[in-house]
Amino acid sequence: MTLPSKLVEQINMRIASIALAIILILIPPLPALAQESDSETITITMTTKTVIEIEVNPATWDIGRIEPNQEYKTNPEKEYFTMTNKGNCDLHAFIKGEEAVCVDNPDYKWELSSDGNSSKQIYVLWYETTDCEPGGEGLITTVENLFCSNFGMDGSNPKHFGLKLQAPWADYTKGGAEYFYGGGNMETTVTISGVVA
Repeated sequence: MTLPSKLVEQINMRIASIALAIILILIPPLPALAQESDSETITITMTTKTVIEIEVNPATWDIGRIEPNQEYKTNPEKEYFTMTNKGNCDLHAFIKGEEAVCVDNPDYKWELSSDGNSSKQIYVLWYETTDCEPGGEGLITTVENLFCSNFGMDGSNPKHFGLKLQAPWADYTKGGAEYFYGGGNMETTVTISGVVA
């Protein structure tokens, strides 16, 4: 029996519609693509700037009146200096000194010894540490010397050091007494610096 072509066409369309409906039912539901997407971001900030900041307290040592060829040192219990690393990195600390200059007469100077010996118009400076590596006593010269290695940051581990000064020999003698020719206030500077450890 032959069905009219229109009827065959309708049956084929119905079979195709049923087959399509079955296929759509079997496909799992997909997320709606037309909805807005949701996302979150994380912002990461960092710095490449190295900050070296050393704080020394107190900032002065007032020895008072000194005599020729005499030794003067800071008292470990009262006058030791506290050094704090306020930067953002561990560092190695260096120390150096300068010649001493008469405040009232800048032409009158004392040279800083480079070998630990004093003489006429040559004075000596040493440092002493108890909680720095390598620790102990060392000569301060006009050249930077390492005196505290692997110095931690953020002020969490301050270090302490003392100073010792050997005065120069007398410039002249009168009536059996020895004097400094300059006869004024002498001033010098000790510089503490750091490099990244």
